[in-house]
Amino acid sequence: MLFADGSGPSGGYLTVTDAAGATSTKTFSLVINSALVATQAVATRTLTAGNGAAPAFVPVTGSGGTKDYTFSISPALPTALGFNTSTGAVSGTPNAAAGATAYTVTVTDAAGATATSTFSLTINGVIAAAQSVATKS
Repeated sequence: MLFADGSGPSGGYLTVTDAAGATSTKTFSLVINSALVATQAVATRTLTAGNGAAPAFVPVTGSGGTKDYTFSISPALPTALGFNTSTGAVSGTPNAAAGATAYTVTVTDAAGATATSTFSLTINGVIAAAQSVATKS
């Protein structure tokens, strides 16, 4: 028999009877966690190469499931950008231009459940500035 009142873990008991009529009863509890969800927090981000360290950002967050979460990203980020597998944060100083690329972030919970979401990252080229000074005649 399984019983639940909706306020927490479900529980129940199981009775086994053998061919001779002997019985044994054991109780149990069962916790059903909510589904793991990956939520897009940043749809697109544009960075500029050679423009100093970009503020870290978390493009995809996790919720539900069984904590703690780990994060992975595919494809790999451009050189000089890092990905924190504990928080899902992207950080670093981009050093080369890269066109708009779609990345998939996978969130994995402690029970091994996975959920994914995507974001797009573009890295603009280095900004070049030239200074010109008017000459006197």
